[in-house]
Amino acid sequence: MKALVIYDLTGKIWSIIYNQEKAPQGLLCIWVDIPEGGVLERIDLSDPSQPAPVFSYMPETDIGTLQRQVKQMQKKNTVHDLASSFAAEGFTDKQALQVPELYPEWSGEGVTYKAGERIRYQGVLYKVLQSHTSQEIWTPDSSPSLFARVLIPDENTIPNWEQPESTNGYAAGDKVQHKGEIWESLIDGNVWEPGEIGTENQWKKAE
Repeated sequence: MKALVIYDLTGKIWSIIYNQEKAPQGLLCIWVDIPEGGVLERIDLSDPSQPAPVFSYMPETDIGTLQRQVKQMQKKNTVHDLASSFAAEGFTDKQALQVPELYPEWSGEGVTYKAGERIRYQGVLYKVLQSHTSQEIWTPDSSPSLFARVLIPDENTIPNWEQPESTNGYAAGDKVQHKGEIWESLIDGNVWEPGEIGTENQWKKAE
């Protein structure tokens, strides 16, 4: 049984996660193969460069109980992850910004991204504009042909207007600051600059 184990500087185990593919950033963690009948007690840090798991072993009669518990945990995690990912795919941009943790962190290591997917990069949510295989130099913040930032990150704060792409225009009701005024979008998919001639049907000054 392969598990991701999160521990502290004393070797105390804080979490054991089954069916996990990515390790959290900034935490001490190690991938461990837990042998049949084994119970992971702590992490041996006598050699910090090569932390090692320390096991105890359960009586043969308790192994079946342990295996059933692990299977239940794996099934629960899988169902939860699938349900969350399916729900997140159908969210509007506004809904997605409220739960950005449901979307995967961007990786430049040859990951295949499909148009319409959302990813996180340096704390910002982006939408994939073109299907592609990622490369380290094509970061979301420097590849406007591949990614568009999902705007209005905090609905309680009125941000400065940014020129959106055709795929991430402002929604009706979104408010922005521009040239000393506050503007409210009148339409969905609004990519026009507030206050410009001919945009009376796209923006209005907010009261």
